[in-house]
Amino acid sequence: MRRLFHLMLGLTVAVPFVAAQSDTSPVPLPQAVEAKRKDSERLRLEVEQLARAVAKSQDANGPFHTTTFDLRKQMATQHWLAVECERDLLGLSALLRRGKGSQKQLPLKEWLDAARQENLAYPALPPRATTDTYDYSAIDEYAKNTPREIGSSTVKLAAYLSKGAKNDREKARAIFVWICENMIYDQDVLAGRVVESRPEFVLRARAGECTAHANLFHSLATQAKLKALLIAGQERQLDVDPAYASRTKKVGPAYYTTHLWNAVQLDGRWLVVDTSLGNTHMKKQGKMEHLGPRRDEWFLVPPGEAIYSHWPTDAKLQLLDRPVTIKEHVSLPLLAPGAFRHGVQMWPSSTPALTVTDSVTVRARAPEGVTVVGVLARNNTPVQGWVFDQRDPETGDTDLYAVFPKTGPYLLRVFAGKGDPSKGSFDAIADYRIEAKSAKGDGFRLPVQWPPFRVKGCYLYEPLNGVLKAGTKVPFRVRVPGAKQVSVLVGKTPTPLTGKDGVYSGEVMLTPDNVGIVAEFADQPGMIAILVGYKAE
Repeated sequence: MRRLFHLMLGLTVAVPFVAAQSDTSPVPLPQAVEAKRKDSERLRLEVEQLARAVAKSQDANGPFHTTTFDLRKQMATQHWLAVECERDLLGLSALLRRGKGSQKQLPLKEWLDAARQENLAYPALPPRATTDTYDYSAIDEYAKNTPREIGSSTVKLAAYLSKGAKNDREKARAIFVWICENMIYDQDVLAGRVVESRPEFVLRARAGECTAHANLFHSLATQAKLKALLIAGQERQLDVDPAYASRTKKVGPAYYTTHLWNAVQLDGRWLVVDTSLGNTHMKKQGKMEHLGPRRDEWFLVPPGEAIYSHWPTDAKLQLLDRPVTIKEHVSLPLLAPGAFRHGVQMWPSSTPALTVTDSVTVRARAPEGVTVVGVLARNNTPVQGWVFDQRDPETGDTDLYAVFPKTGPYLLRVFAGKGDPSKGSFDAIADYRIEAKSAKGDGFRLPVQWPPFRVKGCYLYEPLNGVLKAGTKVPFRVRVPGAKQVSVLVGKTPTPLTGKDGVYSGEVMLTPDNVGIVAEFADQPGMIAILVGYKAE
């Protein structure tokens, strides 16, 4: 059980006040860069100071005690400001390196606008929603309905796909869709079987690994008169599939696997395309698998987003204003294009690897309507029931609270999407490699979260243990927006909780039985919704 006592005065956090550079006073560009650099350093120190306070509070009171919760919220707020400031600093620094406006004096806000208008390519920190609003429905159908005989040669196929396209963007899209819908990603090739990867042979086989996919895209794109690149490098992951072991090396906390992908130039801008990751038709150990809908997030990825997972061997092919060094790359968070498509910001954001005790809280900030969930895996196998996700109604941030049944390495994969995650298709957006130094043990369980809990925007403060001790009084505290009444149901016996400002709390004597937090909502009078389930033993 978590210890529930208050912090001593030693945990009071004071952050220094530093006057920020005025947004309205005209300044030369070097001065704007220096002002942002000072702001960035100040915010970084504040976050570090708050992080130490959170760690103290968590050790003393538990991860969801009021004090820990408030400190963590302060830290997250400062963190979002810090990464936003870091992005602005990157933009201004890139503008300075390009020699833009060296003789001008502009207000800081106008310098920032100028940096964004330059369309500078650098690692995007933090993600902002980058949804492609182009309507691809017509060209997608055209590509999917390509007659099979057309696909017998790259010349015929490129001509056919180009004919149905209105512009270069649709040409690239048609090629991407055709490959993803007609090719099979043959993982068995990785076992050492030699397979021809030249485009004409690939068309006949309709199968291959990343080399075959990338070579075919490049051939079709160039024949469709698109400017395209073949990019050789490595894909970064935090866990390694045994099938890729022979072509994978470990660098720091990450695994780098040899990979081949493409880029295409549209309107003077290079964008990354990865058809082997977009393809969801897979052959593994002689068996065919379909892994779900085509992954369109791998079509036209800005280089500043692709760099989080893809590492080109040639630094110039990073297509960034300033190439990222391998030392920097190893330390970048592992984000997928879905993080940018959904506009989700993750914390921690400074590292892909965490060393923790028996639990960890990862926080995500997502736009309204975007749901974030997490899944824990060990040895490439999901570990069900060990992540509890909930959205803070005050800040809109989602806390992913993960606990560990055993010590050792885990992979926490974060997903985002709209609607109910059990019914919809969610995109993988981020990975964390976690080393658990201690464990809760197999007897520990998290509470069972029922659908109304997420739909109604509830937040559970305590208890976070799904198995409770019968014969004891247990404190309950939960935020339930819009509730008319909230109770703890032990078997068939309800005990009402006391509500104040949407937060309901109270102590309940437990007997051996099923236990649940239930609520009646003002917009559904007479209906009782189960929010969270426990077991008292």
